[in-house]
Amino acid sequence: MNEEEAKKRIEQLRRDINRHNYYYYVLNKPVISDSEYDMLMRELINLEKQYPQFFDENSPTQKVGSDISEKFEKVEHKYRMYSLEDAFSEEEVIEFDKRIKRNLGIEEDIAYSVEPKFDGVSVNIVYENGKLKVASTRGDGIIGEDITKNIKTIKNLPLILLVDNPPSFLDVQGEVILTKEEFKKINEYREEMGLPLFANPRNAAAGSLKQLDPKETAKRNLKVFVYYIRGIENYQIPKTQTQSLQILKELGLPVSELNRFCKNIFEAIDYRQTFLKARQDLPYEIDGMVFKVDDFLLQEKLGYTSKYPKWAIAFKFPPMQSTTVVENIIFNVGRTGIVTPVAILKPVKIGGVTISRASLHTFDELFKKDIRIGDHVFVQRAGDVIPEVVASIKEKRTGKEIQIKKPTNCPECNSLLQEEGAYLVCPNIDCRARIVESIKHFAQKNAMNIEGLGDKIIQQLVDKKIIESVSDIYNLDEDKLLKLDRMGSKLAKKILENIQKSKRTTFARFLYALGIKHVGEFVASKLALNFKLEELIELKNEEKLMQIDGIGPEIAQSVVNFFKEQRNVNTVKNLLKHISFIDTKSSAKLQNKTFVFTGALNIPRSKAKEMVENLGGIVKDNVSKDIDYLVVGEKAGSKLEKAKKFGITTISEEEFLKLVGNESRD
Repeated sequence: MNEEEAKKRIEQLRRDINRHNYYYYVLNKPVISDSEYDMLMRELINLEKQYPQFFDENSPTQKVGSDISEKFEKVEHKYRMYSLEDAFSEEEVIEFDKRIKRNLGIEEDIAYSVEPKFDGVSVNIVYENGKLKVASTRGDGIIGEDITKNIKTIKNLPLILLVDNPPSFLDVQGEVILTKEEFKKINEYREEMGLPLFANPRNAAAGSLKQLDPKETAKRNLKVFVYYIRGIENYQIPKTQTQSLQILKELGLPVSELNRFCKNIFEAIDYRQTFLKARQDLPYEIDGMVFKVDDFLLQEKLGYTSKYPKWAIAFKFPPMQSTTVVENIIFNVGRTGIVTPVAILKPVKIGGVTISRASLHTFDELFKKDIRIGDHVFVQRAGDVIPEVVASIKEKRTGKEIQIKKPTNCPECNSLLQEEGAYLVCPNIDCRARIVESIKHFAQKNAMNIEGLGDKIIQQLVDKKIIESVSDIYNLDEDKLLKLDRMGSKLAKKILENIQKSKRTTFARFLYALGIKHVGEFVASKLALNFKLEELIELKNEEKLMQIDGIGPEIAQSVVNFFKEQRNVNTVKNLLKHISFIDTKSSAKLQNKTFVFTGALNIPRSKAKEMVENLGGIVKDNVSKDIDYLVVGEKAGSKLEKAKKFGITTISEEEFLKLVGNESRD
């Protein structure tokens, strides 16, 4: 890139970023994801460093984006509110630490206060003589908007400080957020009312905080976390960020429990690392961890740029939400015949994983969200959940987008589709797509756990008519497998070895593997504890099934219908020629006991789950009052707090291993 090209690109980036700032801060309707915005800003920063002759004090790199609109009174901040420098790699953070040491002329370790970077709305709150006086948005860092009436509706923020002799003046910075649960409720309500959905909790928090009627804000159940003292008079003056957080807590202000003092940059990096996965268990969104030089004297020496404090950096997490384009919408047929619309996406990285397709769940949802081929959309991925399309970005529509109509025939076998509630269903049990999906389900980790028998191999086996049902898996041999593309003798032998291993399993896993409609792992465990296989086959109605806690009429009907089909009974009998069950009832010391796991364990979760099931217990994903044990590993998430609330017994991994004993480790 020559100088002229660089100048044009810098000008273009400044225009684009200013436009996106307006969408983000003023309209609360971003048209690109945070990660895409970060990339634009980073490119501009790098170009301005490379070509300093094009410096402009009005560049967005020199300013904090503004959220000022015409709806609220303007407030001038007593102390300027700065943004934060972002980092996306360990190398950048280590370089930040080295830069601080160079600027201070020291070599010894720098201590840091490490705090969550909330994905919310930054606010300034002022107390005078212990009473909340004024609250405002960050705005452009110098002037914000008066949101005092609205912020007073936030239940976890005290209107009066909780000490007898409060500071005469206190100026703090915090973040207003919306929990994931509240965000879900708001969007469910908006969907019912036909209103556009919020793309993420941050947008919902911003929209809630800027309601003209404080009563509307109060309905949204916002929360605030306070994390920085900007000014304090006639009270203990903190010397470090860690001390200031303690003072805030003593004053009764809401302070995050995730804050941590770290002796050096490497300890800070390690602490941040624990939240890469654990953040999924938090009740609210965080998009990184902020590293602040802990010592205020050092902060003062380091000072500020026009935009950032030189003593702090936000080490961002890989994004869990991004924007991309819907290139096509196809129809996927599941093992029970349900036809699901699936968005084929322009590949995009989310949370370190490349996403190229996302479920649209049902046709009702597709039409409610009004997703079209060619749309720019928000896509999100949480943990290991299948990616989903959150919303379309209607501002980016060109008029060339294509709306989808409900199919009338199965895309695989052309059978006429039937409507069952919210779903379209292919009734043909010989539909090739249904057979493929049934075999995939049967072989998966949580079912028969046949490692190596992946989706592509199963597809080939069915396409080449080598197998036509799940029972055919146990008739495979090396010669049959070697007929597949890219199949070598070594891989074939490994697959056959794993098929052999799967022949000894629990009755619960076997029932789940059969793929009975509405029978997930929990229901399969309940059935296994209360019935023998012969009893299930001989069931004439739903009465006995519905006597079991957790099994309702829909599940009961589905189980009865499955075993009424002679074809299914024949498949089960063929499978039993190869499969034997681990006798869990003879050693069912955990019979009907329910477990939930949280935090990092030393043993794989799958192994822990197997230990429980082998002793007649049940493993669930979420904490409820019916849970018997919460097994707590390192860096436990919000499940622990919920368990305490319900009075659930919590045990360590070591206690869990003693509880299951050696019987489970066959």
